[in-house]
Amino acid sequence: DCSLVFVHRNQEDIVPKLVQGLNGKQTLTVSDIDRFASRGGMVEIRKRNNHIEFSINKVALNQSGLIIQNRLLKLARTATE
Repeated sequence: DCSLVFVHRNQEDIVPKLVQGLNGKQTLTVSDIDRFASRGGMVEIRKRNNHIEFSINKVALNQSGLIIQNRLLKLARTATE
């Protein structure tokens, strides 16, 4: 099973506690918060020049046991913690 948690940008203050609490669990974390993926979240989405871009934190994904297809990984930027 997999769950998904979307963290709205007005909840930025809960990111550290959320990431810590979900560490190792099969829960995909997604947000539009700046630097979300580099702070331990899995997928960070942002809009630039009328395009949607995203960053993926491979370390966080690996720790959760979740897998993202290589086709999607090729489109993403890689975030580092």
